[in-house]
Amino acid sequence: NIKVTFFFPPFHPIVYHTIETKQKYQIALAAEAYFKNFAKTHQIKTIGSYNPMANKLTSKNFADGVHLYENGVKKIFNEEQ
Repeated sequence: NIKVTFFFPPFHPIVYHTIETKQKYQIALAAEAYFKNFAKTHQIKTIGSYNPMANKLTSKNFADGVHLYENGVKKIFNEEQ
């Protein structure tokens, strides 16, 4: 009786742009797609996305390239419930 949820923490918009545009970092996008497909197939809930725009996050929601302020965390979890 364990419920598993996959969480994909977003990257800062500038970092995400680099991931999108630089071939050597695109494995992150492939990994997200793989695990979201796996989750869908196995009926596992997912929250978030590496893409900050998926939750309407801006640079104001980030303390740095990967860490969200509380307002960003609330935005993700409030929109996903």
